[in-house]
Amino acid sequence: MRLLVFLLLLAAVPASAQLTGRAHEPVVIEAALAPDLLGRAPAEIAAFRWTGTDWAAVPVQVDERATIDLGDAFGALDPFDCESVLFCIALTGQVVETFYTDAGTFVGPDPDPALDGDDEIVLLAADAGRRAPASVPDPPGSIPGTRTEVEITADGESAFLYLAAHDGSLDPSAGQDLIRYTFDLLSGDYLTTYDVAGGDSDGGSPVGDALGANPEATTVETGAYALHFSDRWILDGLALADGEGTYGPDLLDRRKVLFAPGDCDRHETTGSRGEGAFVVNRDGPVRALRSVVGFNSGPLVQRTDVFYPALVVSTTALRVHAIPGVMDLMDYTDAARGMTYRANTASVGVAVDGVPDADVSDGTPLEWETLTGPMGSLLTRHEIETTADGFEPVLYYADDDQNPPRQCTGDGAALGQSGLWIPQSVPSTDPRLGSSTVMRSTRTVLLSPTPLTEAEQDATLAVMASPMTITVAPIGTSAEADRVVQTRLTVAPNPTAGAATVSFSVTTPTDVRVSVVDALGREVWRAGDRRLGAGPHRVALDLSRLAPGWYAVRVATETSVSTHPLMRR
Repeated sequence: MRLLVFLLLLAAVPASAQLTGRAHEPVVIEAALAPDLLGRAPAEIAAFRWTGTDWAAVPVQVDERATIDLGDAFGALDPFDCESVLFCIALTGQVVETFYTDAGTFVGPDPDPALDGDDEIVLLAADAGRRAPASVPDPPGSIPGTRTEVEITADGESAFLYLAAHDGSLDPSAGQDLIRYTFDLLSGDYLTTYDVAGGDSDGGSPVGDALGANPEATTVETGAYALHFSDRWILDGLALADGEGTYGPDLLDRRKVLFAPGDCDRHETTGSRGEGAFVVNRDGPVRALRSVVGFNSGPLVQRTDVFYPALVVSTTALRVHAIPGVMDLMDYTDAARGMTYRANTASVGVAVDGVPDADVSDGTPLEWETLTGPMGSLLTRHEIETTADGFEPVLYYADDDQNPPRQCTGDGAALGQSGLWIPQSVPSTDPRLGSSTVMRSTRTVLLSPTPLTEAEQDATLAVMASPMTITVAPIGTSAEADRVVQTRLTVAPNPTAGAATVSFSVTTPTDVRVSVVDALGREVWRAGDRRLGAGPHRVALDLSRLAPGWYAVRVATETSVSTHPLMRR
């Protein structure tokens, strides 16, 4: 119960007692799963929960997406205004994928301004409530026939949210602004002043040199944390809420990017000096989006940060020539002294005190880290997706304020410096050089203003590693008995080496399609369509021909669609 209370405080929004410990989690829905809402303006989508007696409005956000060419993010970059022959290789036509759009960047707006199938609808699990009988009248202000039920299932529990188009009388944010993302480019307007060509990106910057080509004073503020960015790749501020409407001390010196310890040839400052651009900047009531591209001789290297009220999901996609290794580290300030660091590679926690520690990393793959102290806790999970063989991220940890490895940026000390390290040569991942190798890492961080015990940390990390199942059922005005409802969608084994089984049940006879889609939503495998009777069913999946990476299993009936994440090893 104590853990649940902590997580409810993090989200700072009403929580469902039916989804224990998941108040921090987002509910992200492909708009294609809500056909009754397609064609509406994004601002016409509202969300609700059923309290058992009436409807309560909850915040919802629509993020528009389209098929984009990542090279377009550079605008009209002069092909001769580049620092090397490698840079001058064409950027367009190399990475074309479904991604977020932004009228405020050179990517531009979604060509379809209405809600279309590749857009995303975002809610919070904390706002979920009870199931509303189909006989209950639609929420006030909603348009009849557009009501759509969203069932969230996790750990044997279920809760429900409802979407509908509204008649113009409702506020999609439900009067809440849970994220305050302020993009502050010091040069002025992005489209007219951002230097996408960059300047000198040579390595070897002196300690403390924080200047990139396009300085910022960008901030992210929620009820749980505050962040600060001073350039495209430079995250140099992190504070946790102090419970009094303000924030505690700055805990973060830098989020550092390196080839290897003490190797100052490339780092987050040099990565912010050369060619680069923003793909998207988005401030919404439920989440904010920040995606940048361009890191030295990898102009298509991309980092996408998604900020939720108590969660940050940061994904880095390598698209660069062969490199000797890669590190993604968090380095802390003096304010973090006295906090306790743990990782799945360390049997006991160690104090962040500037005194070197032994046996923090045993060389096994890095899965999670925690940092906790009186001002709160950071819980981090790491995932890596790659089509290359033999790559497992290990932990790098340094706590030394007297004689650390050379610090290329920041304050010169290594205080609790920790994170992902691939200590081996990485083959080319640059599609401009003909490579089809994928390497993508995701860092998911839960930020708690409350210090959590080790038991509470372990319980929360287990929740973070176990994804929810989301079922979307357009119900319009049909009777509840006529709907086909899927329940208990599970996939095992997960991760899988190639073979798996999806299990589910349906309440009435229905046509069913079972398929697997990749991270871009493309169908990559399908079982034969079939007519199934009411009751439980199991369908074998064959992923033997698919590359390692993350996929989603999709089970579609006549009236509902469910998805579940699946990892192919």
